[in-house]
Amino acid sequence: MSSLKVCTKCGGEKPLTEFKPRKDNPSGYRTTCKRCDYDARIDWYSRTIEVRRAKQVVYDATAYRNHRDVILERSRNYSRSHKDQHAARTREWNSRNPDKLAAANLRNRDRQYEWRRTHPDVYAAHGAKRKAAQLNATPPWIDQNHFDTIAEIYKTAKVLTDFYGEQFDVDHIEPLRGKTSCGLHVWWNLAVIPHSDNVKKSNKLILNKN
Repeated sequence: MSSLKVCTKCGGEKPLTEFKPRKDNPSGYRTTCKRCDYDARIDWYSRTIEVRRAKQVVYDATAYRNHRDVILERSRNYSRSHKDQHAARTREWNSRNPDKLAAANLRNRDRQYEWRRTHPDVYAAHGAKRKAAQLNATPPWIDQNHFDTIAEIYKTAKVLTDFYGEQFDVDHIEPLRGKTSCGLHVWWNLAVIPHSDNVKKSNKLILNKN
């Protein structure tokens, strides 16, 4: 039996060691050489990379939806059990890559600034929520729907500001830190008023004379 074989793809005559075994072939080897097989795989990967990526995204999203609790619990357990190792790797990488760390911090800061610029109403609503929480002005029974309503009020203030070209604020009708009483950070205690009126009102409770 000859120790040489011709590749049906490149036409080269090569030793049998350059061909992968194949039992169902009479010669006992594949008809194409290892190099041609490798080139064919690389070509297939490059031609199908976008399709395979799209399928992987769908697969990952489906798996996450179907096993969300299991995946999150596994992730939490891993983070807790590898907390020290992760911190050590992070410190080591930071010390070895100060320029990359500074660039990453700058990118994160720029993304935060851009998000605040494009979502001023949401950012203002979150800021007010944090402030109210610090003042113990947010009731424990507040849910996400309630906070969404509050966000819409802050969005209305932005719309009025853009429309009239005058600053409108979201005011707490009963101030959170009034001299005689403390209001709550709830939607029925909010009102959209011009900034000039808000400055005049300050922390005073304006009673309706009617």
